[in-house]
Amino acid sequence: GSVYVGGEFLDAGGVAAADYITRWDGSSFNAVGTPNTGTASIVYIWAMTFDQAGNLYVGGFFTNFADIANADYIARWSTSNNNWNALSTGADTVVRALAVGQDNTLYLGGSFTIIGGVSATSIASWNGSTFSALGSGLNTTVNAIAISQNNIVYAAGVFQASGSTTVRFVASWNGVTWSALGDGLSDTGWSLAIGADNFLYVSGQFTTAGGIVLADRIAKWNGYSWAHLDIDLPGSSIAYAILASKFTDPVIKQKYNLFLGFDTTGTGTYAGKTVVNNEGNVSVFPQVVYFRSGGTSAIIETLRNERTGKELLFDYRLLSGESLIIDLTPTKQSITSSFFGARLDAVLPNSD
Repeated sequence: GSVYVGGEFLDAGGVAAADYITRWDGSSFNAVGTPNTGTASIVYIWAMTFDQAGNLYVGGFFTNFADIANADYIARWSTSNNNWNALSTGADTVVRALAVGQDNTLYLGGSFTIIGGVSATSIASWNGSTFSALGSGLNTTVNAIAISQNNIVYAAGVFQASGSTTVRFVASWNGVTWSALGDGLSDTGWSLAIGADNFLYVSGQFTTAGGIVLADRIAKWNGYSWAHLDIDLPGSSIAYAILASKFTDPVIKQKYNLFLGFDTTGTGTYAGKTVVNNEGNVSVFPQVVYFRSGGTSAIIETLRNERTGKELLFDYRLLSGESLIIDLTPTKQSITSSFFGARLDAVLPNSD
C-alpha cells in the first residue's frame, strides 16, 4: 500500500537519506536504504517497477547506486532483506523504461548498448541471473515498455528501426522478431499502457499514428489499426504519461479508466452521450445518422454502445452536406454515404 517516488530530489519530507527515491506510507516520507552514499553518483531515477516477488527495480542516470559496485543505471531493492543490489555488471548508460512480464521477466529500455556484458541495443531482458538481447534491438533510445496479456512486448521512444526493419517510434516483440505497428508514429513516443481489453495506448509528441491525424498526441492500437481517443485535450499538448486501470465493470469488460499527464492547461472536450429509449416491447436496433452542415471539418472517430462496451472505430471525414447512415440491424447491417453509397470501408479494422 506504500507509494514509491523516484526523481532528482534530495531529502524528501526532510528525511536526510530520502534522496532520489522515497517511500510514502500514507502519512510521511521514508528513506529506501541509503542510495546516495559513498561512491554513488546519481543524477536521477527515471523508471521504477516491481516484480511479482515484490522486489523494486529502479533505472536512471546513476553509477555505484548505494555505494555498490556495478549498480550502474539499474539497481534492485530486495524486500526480503531490505538491501540494494546490482544486476550483473549493470548498463553502460541510461535506463529509461522498466516492465515485468507475465513470467516475471524484467524488460529494460534506454540508451544503452551494453548491459551485463551483453551487447543489446536500447532494450534487453533480465531473467533473474543474466541479461539477454531482444534480437537486433532498436536503433536508439527507448522511453517506454508495456507488456500485453499474451506477453507481447511493446516499446516506444525515439527509434525508427530494428536492424533492417523500419519501426517508426513504436514496435512490438513477439519473442522472436520485432514488428512495426502499421505505419507507426510521426514523432517520439513517451509512454505506453495496456488496457484491460488488451488495447495498446501510446502518448508522446507525435501528431499522426498510422497516417491518422490526431487532435491530441495520444492514440490506441487495437491489434490491426490505429484509432483516435474520444477526447480533445486543451491546446497542443505533449502527453508525457498514460496509465490504464483494471476493469471498472465486471460485466462490461471494455469499461476501464485512463489517466493522462500532459503539459497544457485549459478546457478539454470528450465525446457526447445520447440515450436512446425503446418505448415498445419488441427488440429494435438503432440507425445512427451523422450529417455535416458547413464548418471547416467533421471527423467521425468513435461510435460506442455504453451498455455493452462495443465500439466502431472510424477516421471518416464528412463533406459538407454529406450524411453517413449506420444501420445496426443484424439482418441488414450497413454503412451508407449520401454522396458515395456503401462505405463499409469507413470502419477501421478490428471494430466490433
